Amino acid sequence: MNEIELVVAALGAGAAAGLSDCASSAVRDAYEGLRAAVQRRLDSRGDQVIELPVMGGESEIDDASLREALAVSGADRDGQVLAAAEAFLRELNGPGHHAGIGMVHVHDSQGVHAGQGPQINVFNTGGASGGTPRD
Repeated sequence: MNEIELVVAALGAGAAAGLSDCASSAVRDAYEGLRAAVQRRLDSRGDQVIELPVMGGESEIDDASLREALAVSGADRDGQVLAAAEAFLRELNGPGHHAGIGMVHVHDSQGVHAGQGPQINVFNTGGASGGTPRD
């Protein structure tokens, strides 16, 4: 997940989290901090208005426009925006959810497993005949 995908995912998760009415005040505060940091970057451009989702709101995210605006505004290189996205996702997932793991950045990969639990990969060799599962 690259930095723009991180911010878009956090904004989408925040909008969805508020729909359940079980988001704590800490989660809501972290989301508002993320929105404020992103809005600050977007406002610095001034030429395009992007409507950021409100927690629990019915707004849809236009991913393509948001991704472009984030890239053009430099939000993907803004330490405050990235820290706010990570802080929000940590708060949303609860304490200890990713204890000791940290952020994992993976590019151009298949069959990646991060965290706990089993993973089974199926590597298809020989075309349509399929392959065998491996641990």
